[in-house]
Amino acid sequence: MWHRLVKSQSSSDFFEELHESEKRSVENWRQRRATLLQNKMRQEMEARLEEHEELFCQSSPFIRVRVQGLGTRPFDPRDAEAILTVWNPSSDQLKAIKEGAVLRMKSLAVRDRKYEGLLQLSANARTSMATISEQLPLSEISNYLSHSGRSFARVSRILVLSKQMLIATERERSLPEVDVIGIVLKVEQRSDAAGWTAHVTDDTGLVLRVQSDLEQRGHNPFTTLAASARENVDQPLLIVALRDVRVMPFDTAEKCAVARFRETSSFHQRQASQIGELQLWATSKKGRHCLQKLAAYLDLDIPIFDRPASKSRIALGYLAGFHVSSQGLIVKVDLGGSNLQTWKFPLALMSNFAASCDDLHGLVSLGSKEEETIAQLASLGRAFRARQSMYRFSLRQLTASPVHFPDCHYEVIQITLADPEALGFLYAACLQ
Repeated sequence: MWHRLVKSQSSSDFFEELHESEKRSVENWRQRRATLLQNKMRQEMEARLEEHEELFCQSSPFIRVRVQGLGTRPFDPRDAEAILTVWNPSSDQLKAIKEGAVLRMKSLAVRDRKYEGLLQLSANARTSMATISEQLPLSEISNYLSHSGRSFARVSRILVLSKQMLIATERERSLPEVDVIGIVLKVEQRSDAAGWTAHVTDDTGLVLRVQSDLEQRGHNPFTTLAASARENVDQPLLIVALRDVRVMPFDTAEKCAVARFRETSSFHQRQASQIGELQLWATSKKGRHCLQKLAAYLDLDIPIFDRPASKSRIALGYLAGFHVSSQGLIVKVDLGGSNLQTWKFPLALMSNFAASCDDLHGLVSLGSKEEETIAQLASLGRAFRARQSMYRFSLRQLTASPVHFPDCHYEVIQITLADPEALGFLYAACLQ
């Protein structure tokens, strides 16, 4: 009996080992099959890609510069400017193409259309380029030159140019180009179109808005910055030198100078000795306080230098009441003063605004008369129950006050939720 039991146990062990061996064989076979399938798939993909060579885009290096044609005889300069693109430039060409250099080039190709009024010239590695200074003395070259060295303008100077363009006629407007060094405060992707905007400042405390219509990829040098100006001020500051930006008319709504970053514009983080002076100001107590206030204004989207007599205003407050009249909707707004403000509110704005408000029906109760009026407004009534939210109002001055509302002097043209955290940050900055 004991012998049988041992023999039976030995048979069980044998079959278990056989079963484990078969499992290992099946697993190895599956792994080999998966490897073969992967290799087969890879070989087929490589064969397909070889049949379609057009999938592999060949890129060519190029350099793009702005050039100015010089006169054929002394004191006869031609003011014609052009954009020169050199494809696959040679090492000799790269050495010759320097800012302020005078070159003689032959066999340039001219495109049939201009870029923003400038001729477009093309060259390649075989294009002949010779430095004139090797053939003419410097005293004679100076008769031809109209080039002057670069100088970085302060934001205050750009603001003056931007305001001059605002009052100039189309014939007088020249669209000057400038170079500027500034501290980047805020960067945003434009919502209305392709491109981006960046707000910069310097030790003047004035703000310049740099905007671009170019796609962000490859053209936006500030992609690492947060959208909030407050966050950008808290982290190490980015100081950049912007070159060849075009001055645009002054923005009367935002109260800031405007410049356009184009394809021929460029930026550098460390470009001039002035950056060191600007860095010292930015890290000083006065500079940090100024930057914090500017950041708070930008986050709240409030004009920094608003004038009381301006026809357009920005205000922050709470909806405190309303009145429906034959002339439209009149709202009462609490701005924190002793009296409520009375403004005209276009019904065209109300539908989108009401949709963004929380539905507080059953949670917030108003007076009996207001409840009756809200019941007639249907879904628009939720906008007047959300009185705990602070809003940012864009206002436009009325030419005449509505009948029965002599204290109504402004009309709401835009309303959005305000950022209470940014408001507290601005309040703290003003107390310092």
